[in-house]
Amino acid sequence: EPVSLHPDENRAAEPGRVWKYAEADCEDITAADTFVSFTGPVGRGGRHVEHGYAMALGKRIVIVGPRENVFHAQPGVEVFETWSDFLAAESLRPARAQARLAAQNDTEVS
Repeated sequence: EPVSLHPDENRAAEPGRVWKYAEADCEDITAADTFVSFTGPVGRGGRHVEHGYAMALGKRIVIVGPRENVFHAQPGVEVFETWSDFLAAESLRPARAQARLAAQNDTEVS
């Protein structure tokens, strides 16, 4: 389930008051199975910190949009041009996992 808890505001204005948003972001990433980062010209840079945090936790990482830095080239990082492309690929995931499990079971039985 996508999560974004902080409102659009100038977070640098009152660091003591807005730090709670960074803490909440870290808690959300820790609890998540998959970290999705939307890249592109809009943003304040926090997504790069979040990406590194997700990497450090060994999370599945998905980028929607262009790669923006060398960390986006990490093996295993999935990159999709659009959100629709990601959703289409994601809808096939259970079928792929079941097919791999069936093939593995066939190999073990043989």
